[in-house]
Amino acid sequence: MLLLAVIVTKYREKGSLRDCCASGDTRVAGAYALHRSGGMNSVVCALLLLLAVPQKIGDVESSFDKRANFGALKTYAWAKGHEALTPSVHKAIAAAIDGQMASLGFTKAEPSAADTILKYHVVRGTDVDLKALEKAPPSASAQPAPTKTLGKLVVVLYPRGSTETPLWEAHTRQYVSDDPATRERDLQTTVTALFDTYPGRKGRQ
Repeated sequence: MLLLAVIVTKYREKGSLRDCCASGDTRVAGAYALHRSGGMNSVVCALLLLLAVPQKIGDVESSFDKRANFGALKTYAWAKGHEALTPSVHKAIAAAIDGQMASLGFTKAEPSAADTILKYHVVRGTDVDLKALEKAPPSASAQPAPTKTLGKLVVVLYPRGSTETPLWEAHTRQYVSDDPATRERDLQTTVTALFDTYPGRKGRQ
């Protein structure tokens, strides 16, 4: 529920949900309506909203608890989020995040003893490939428009014993390549960009 509230708040900062409905953004309006009616899990609803919230492709947005002492956090344990369904993709995302946590000086621990709880969420959607559409011959007008996959990756760090209020979260939208090698390389770059916003890294206060 908190993730949903944060995302709805972010959308209101960009423009109200009423404006969203009027503009025809059915992903946000539909997801919000389904959640209000009890027809959608709040985490899934939040992720759909997050995919639709205006954000430039490739940009990273993040927030953190300014009251937290991040220097005192040394260990973490994984908790299940809305993870990638393809095992190889899930493994690659988790490994990239583990590598970034290690670079921050974190080590894994049992959930009952870890300083923090770590989750990631991912959701995929499709966008019309405008470049491919422009290059298509007139005879292709009767065919479905070419599309490309758009992915949203969210990493969330919580304090031990609570998954209500995050210590830090970061998210980004990126186009996803169909080529496994390219996808894995892009994933490493994406996860690094997310962790570049971690408090204390690159001079962040």
